[in-house]
Amino acid sequence: MKNRFIWVGGDTLALYDFFGLPVDGALAVSFTTAQSSEFENHFNSLTPGNTPESPWMKKQWELLFACSWHQDGDESSGKTFGKNHDYAFDVTAKRSCYHYINVTYTKTRFTEWYSRAIDGVHTYAHALHEYYQQECPVAFTDKDVMHKCLDGHLFLQYLRNTSFNGVTGPISFDDKGDVIGGYSILQLRHNNAGETWNYLGGWDMVKGLDVNENNIDWTVYHDQTMDNSGMPDIKDSHEIDNSILEHAQISSAIPESVCSKPCKKGEAYIQQDLPCCWTCRRCRANEIVSANSTDCLECPPTLWPDENTYKECIKIDPKYLTWSDGLVLVLAILAVAGICVSIAVTVAFIYHRDTKLIKASSRELSAMILIRIFFAFISVYLFLLKPEDKACYSSHYGFTISIATIYAPLLAKTNRIYRIFAAGKKSKKRPNFISPRSQMLATLILISLQVSDLHTYSIAQGK
Repeated sequence: MKNRFIWVGGDTLALYDFFGLPVDGALAVSFTTAQSSEFENHFNSLTPGNTPESPWMKKQWELLFACSWHQDGDESSGKTFGKNHDYAFDVTAKRSCYHYINVTYTKTRFTEWYSRAIDGVHTYAHALHEYYQQECPVAFTDKDVMHKCLDGHLFLQYLRNTSFNGVTGPISFDDKGDVIGGYSILQLRHNNAGETWNYLGGWDMVKGLDVNENNIDWTVYHDQTMDNSGMPDIKDSHEIDNSILEHAQISSAIPESVCSKPCKKGEAYIQQDLPCCWTCRRCRANEIVSANSTDCLECPPTLWPDENTYKECIKIDPKYLTWSDGLVLVLAILAVAGICVSIAVTVAFIYHRDTKLIKASSRELSAMILIRIFFAFISVYLFLLKPEDKACYSSHYGFTISIATIYAPLLAKTNRIYRIFAAGKKSKKRPNFISPRSQMLATLILISLQVSDLHTYSIAQGK
């Protein structure tokens, strides 16, 4: 077993302390108990000889010492006694019970559980005494009256009203008949002397929980030996020595008693078979967690998840270039340089407009190209404005139309030159539609197609 865990049990677990290393550090909740030296001394003094009125003492003696009161119960008989007795144990008698003087010969180790039995007996004794004292005092001297006077339903009321100081502390009952008792919280620890249950604290109906967490030792040894099922091999685990501890894994962190940890912000729960077990799925960047945290929901295009809660979509804060950005300054300087160059070229173009070279290069189309280059550099500043409706429309249409107005004349000029040279190879006749007016008309048609396509796309996009 790779994962670390700590056993937690009830009062039955606290009865034993020989589980060994795999259960070291176990926690148990048991009924509150206490020692009574008076009872232990009395019990140790009991013998079949001084309790002739007890019908159980001789049988108990045979069970404790594996002996027999019969004459053939000597060391050499080797017979099995108890088969014909009215109790369920078979006893192989090797010695006579007369060899054992008192209970201490068995090295009996008392547990504090007997205190619960003592308090139970005393509860009935106090209730009976109060019952006869109130309902029929004559019963203390007349046994016939004692039997006839006792009523079970009435006695139950006296039993519930009983209160006294018992071995384990004050004994009383609530209005439902439950004992107002308490519980002890214990921890099993292993050391060189063996294994012991250490008291950590307790709980009762009056004081509530009282545990000193500093007394809890979270150091747990994990046996490296595993069986085929992945569980620790606990064969002969009560025979733990220091060599096992030296080869055991040690961990002192407080274990977490959870199947699944809570999901983080922006994660949805995916339930597993057990109610307390789930997996977490991270929602995508544009998704929020649903109201019941079991699914991811996509935000609309203009909204974005609230990063503090991931429970709602909020409006996206616009981010745009400002004049304090370095990139804006670079673009502005380059645009100014482009504008200056465009103006200089335009001035030179106008000055030499009657030269053969200018005329041969389609003077009208070249002028159109220069003008649109100038406006293309102007449109750069439209992108540097705060993104509002007018600024966005202007930058969108202005830059696109400028580029279209530059490439449409170039396409018309290229087509004109190609047609002239192609026609010259066949004949000396001048091709049709090569006049400046025809070229301008073709350019305007191309620009109109581009503007129409741009407007249709903008309407489709909702701009």
